[in-house]
Order: sequence, then structure tokens, then C-alpha cells
Amino acid sequence: MGKIAVNLVPRGFPIGLLPMGTANNIATTLGFQGKPEDIIAGWDLTHRQAFDVGVLNGPAGETLFLESAGFGLFPRLIRQREQDIKDK
Repeated sequence: MGKIAVNLVPRGFPIGLLPMGTANNIATTLGFQGKPEDIIAGWDLTHRQAFDVGVLNGPAGETLFLESAGFGLFPRLIRQREQDIKDK
């Protein structure tokens, strides 16, 4: 969700959440639970829920984030794992 959402947020597009991943932290916090088709059927398109987006400024420029920001060893391990998967 993060890569898509952070590109939609600056443009003012609304985002609909469907908890279909593993953790679903944001969807759970906002009360989205159940089958995707039931969640979609229950959407009130006239109501929007505000959600804070964080901004991180660093050597690579400005980055938006929705849930957390990491630095140091953890993001390095994530990048290495992503590269390992691409190399297979």
C-alpha cells in the first residue's frame, strides 16, 4: 500500500483500504475488518476519514510514510532481502 498511497496523497486522491496483506495495521486501527466485498459494500463515499502522513527529509530527499519510518540496520536488511529476491 505504501508505494501507491504516498504517490496519491500529494495529489489529493482518496484511498480506500482493503486489509488483504499480513499485518493490516492501518486497516485494523481504522476499523476495517471482514471480507473485501463486504468492506467495499459498506463504504460511504460521502465520508472521508483523515489520516496523518509523515514526512522524512534526508540525504535522498523527501519521503512520505504512512505508518513508520526506519533507519540503520532494519531498512538495510529490507533492501538486501529485496535484492536477494530479484537476483533469484
